[in-house]
Amino acid sequence: MEKELKELTFFAEKIYNLSSILKEYCKTNSNDIEEIANLYSLVEYLHNNIDILNNVFINMHFPNA
Repeated sequence: MEKELKELTFFAEKIYNLSSILKEYCKTNSNDIEEIANLYSLVEYLHNNIDILNNVFINMHFPNA
């Protein structure tokens, strides 16, 4: 179980990092590309929720980590 949680932690961090980049890209390019402006709220929702999940994993304590 601990191994699976560590893997989920890894993936949550990767998704958080990717969502940060996507959010910034959408924010800075929303005036140039209409589709990006439409996606921004979705990306922001993803980023906020993965941030919550990532914080849960960060605050977990794994023995022998």
